[in-house]
Amino acid sequence: KACLGVTLTRVRIPPSPPTLKQNNHVHRVLSSSDLLPVLTELGPLHMYHPIPRNWLLATNKIEVAFCNSQDRKSGHGSGFWIRHGEDVAFVTNRHVIDIEYKDAKYLGLGYVLSSVRILTFRPSGECGGQIVVNGVIHIHDDPRIDIALLRPSRVINPNGISVVPASVDVIADSGFLEAELEWGAQISFSSFQPWRDTQTERPILRTGILASDPAHPFVSTKINRAHVHLLEAFSFAGSSGSPVFANAKGIRVGDGLSGGDFRPARIIGVMTGHLPNEDDGAGAPYHTHTGLSYCHRSDLLLAMVRGTEPVKQTSFHSMR
Repeated sequence: KACLGVTLTRVRIPPSPPTLKQNNHVHRVLSSSDLLPVLTELGPLHMYHPIPRNWLLATNKIEVAFCNSQDRKSGHGSGFWIRHGEDVAFVTNRHVIDIEYKDAKYLGLGYVLSSVRILTFRPSGECGGQIVVNGVIHIHDDPRIDIALLRPSRVINPNGISVVPASVDVIADSGFLEAELEWGAQISFSSFQPWRDTQTERPILRTGILASDPAHPFVSTKINRAHVHLLEAFSFAGSSGSPVFANAKGIRVGDGLSGGDFRPARIIGVMTGHLPNEDDGAGAPYHTHTGLSYCHRSDLLLAMVRGTEPVKQTSFHSMR
């Protein structure tokens, strides 16, 4: 019949799924009944929740300077404070506070870390700078691990904004990564990319998904770092060292109730870098971003904080 200009044709539905014959092999065409068991195994749809504001403002901006006898260079990155017992440390990437590690062209030129300033935020968004006068820096023995723990022994805090470190309880351990975190989970990170709010210095939020299987470290010849997650997310200059959050999902049910598919938010990594498109040519300043980034896994961070991973210690003293 013709209806609104569309011709409807009566067709006969075969009693069983049709088959295709190709190269003398018979292939059965999938039907909806074939897919039903697969769809059932997928379980309930995930409902993700935004990361709380105070968590996002827990990302601090770290400003550094390096000096030798003739020159001074500066840079910045991201990081966050964590507490393990009485120990408090600032977490960032090694390449943020080690200029020779960041770029081999500075090897042997005598550059030393000469100043560290950390911008900390109140929950209201008010910002205050803290000058780290001296302390120690712990880095991993494995040069493929781009994590640094800065443990200050003296800090000048002219604005009186106190540090509120994250407890190690919110950092995902290997059990969480392997058994609770889902592949494709929504992730968020706040950092100090070039497009941040330059008037208030507040970080900006970027989101994405966990692109690699969280039960196993991601390995690629394109990444010269070890023990990482791959993310579909846009990290860039200034993101280095920011905490990567897995957003909470599901519904938290009350006592005596079940269901809800709830999983809490956790820090699952330390943002480390991104994958450029190598076809852009060596002359491109940043290359085209592939949309893929990577972060060191949180179970590695926990092991470093707890002292169960081999680390090297160096001293730091400001030359303000």
